[in-house]
Amino acid sequence: MPPICVSDNNNSGKDLLQTQAGEDKATQPVQPVCKSKNRKSFIFPIQTRRCSTGVCAECNLFSVAIDSVINEISNPVRASLFVDDLAIYCTAYVAESACKYLQKSNDSISRWAKQNGFRFSTRKTVAVRFTRSRRQEVVPNLKLDGSVLPYADDVKFLGMIFYSKLTWSKHIENLKCKVKKSLNLLKLVCGFNWDADKKTLLQLYDALCRLKLNYGCQIYSSACKSKLHELDVIQNMGLRICSGAFPTSPVECLHVDYAPPST
Repeated sequence: MPPICVSDNNNSGKDLLQTQAGEDKATQPVQPVCKSKNRKSFIFPIQTRRCSTGVCAECNLFSVAIDSVINEISNPVRASLFVDDLAIYCTAYVAESACKYLQKSNDSISRWAKQNGFRFSTRKTVAVRFTRSRRQEVVPNLKLDGSVLPYADDVKFLGMIFYSKLTWSKHIENLKCKVKKSLNLLKLVCGFNWDADKKTLLQLYDALCRLKLNYGCQIYSSACKSKLHELDVIQNMGLRICSGAFPTSPVECLHVDYAPPST
């Protein structure tokens, strides 16, 4: 299996909404004066239609501007882009041939960035070789803008930790730590003096814990059963906190008592 290049674009997109030093007065909020019959004046501030730099339109314009970078990548290399997170990957039997195609795509991306005023951060870009083979093989270096990209054992892309051995052990460990922190918040809500009702606790559990466990579950469900069982233990712990059940309560009773919201 070949390496994968994951890049985080460091351009904030502010260049897309450049304004001149002397802004037009039309960009400022207009405050018209409305006179009533008794000749008293009232001021009603009205927001103009134009958007200034730093609002939600900036992210949308940035997404539109960077979307054409996918056209610079040719087969057999494929790409995944979400706003400023870009990943390119290639599959081959020999790592050297995969690196050859990936390096060609890196050069095309660099030329596109210079032409369109973007800059990809080499500090946030790594290369990962995904394989389960134990055979030692020399992997050529990959470069981006003249800088050699370091090889890593894992990479985080869109909240998912991809491990080079094609297992989800690191992602599940990270997920367990995040869910345990949310369970501590549930324990605080279940305090002796401010004890919340069961319905409120289950709503908090769905919002704080269940959504984290469901994110990407279609992908990491291919992990070994022992790792998935660790997540089941965390889930049952949260249900016991919400229902007030004893630690020795059967798991089947917890699942019957808890009706997850329909999706």
